[in-house]
Amino acid sequence: MSTVTPTAWRANPAPAGPGERIARAAAVNARATDVALATGNRILEVAGARATATTAGLDHFLRDVRTHTPHAPVAYQRREVGRRVLEGELPEPTWHS
Repeated sequence: MSTVTPTAWRANPAPAGPGERIARAAAVNARATDVALATGNRILEVAGARATATTAGLDHFLRDVRTHTPHAPVAYQRREVGRRVLEGELPEPTWHS
């Protein structure tokens, strides 16, 4: 087993096969979910309940983030990324990939 770190991923931008592509896509999706949820929460903290008013236009962003993030279970994707980084194990394609 080879040890692959995120730094090694940046050094080799071309994925070797489907398992590597799945692991990289899972890492990107997990990070994007974290950023989108944190951004939405921060918007509500700063702007308050008025951020959801239709005049502000942020209601669509907040609703879309809350709707789309549960459709790709991040816990499964983080598990695949962790196995790839820590053990060098390539994930098998699943419904959660």
